[in-house]
Amino acid sequence: MKILIIYATYSTGTLTMAENAIQFLKDMGQADVKLLRADKAQGVDIMEHDLIIMASPSWMVNKMDGMPHEYFVALMERLNGQQFDKKFAVIGLGDESYAKVCGSADHLVEYVQQLGGTLVGEPLRLEGFYFNKPHRLEELKAWLPTILSA
Repeated sequence: MKILIIYATYSTGTLTMAENAIQFLKDMGQADVKLLRADKAQGVDIMEHDLIIMASPSWMVNKMDGMPHEYFVALMERLNGQQFDKKFAVIGLGDESYAKVCGSADHLVEYVQQLGGTLVGEPLRLEGFYFNKPHRLEELKAWLPTILSA
């Protein structure tokens, strides 16, 4: 299975999580995993993969709380109107300092629907990633097999 992780990050938390996801996936026998920042992602990248994992922090974008990273907002605009009959999974990072904790996950789920994709599994919400990194990485490690088997 060809897996693409599209991510965006402000303080490297999402990147760190994505790099760990790659290692966990490789440990599970998934050798073909690519990491791509959202501002570099194009429709062709999605078409070349079987499973696309979208991972974003939750942030204040355009004065709206709980939004995905601005690179994802730009990706949504760039791919507007395109349809992808692909499997998608969503990871949202965030913390309790925002009213919408891990709200980016909700926006990315809606976006998958707009793309015509199939959401596999429940979105993973990693609240306070850096404050409890070992526990959050265990959650990630436990979640990955659920999306692979869907």
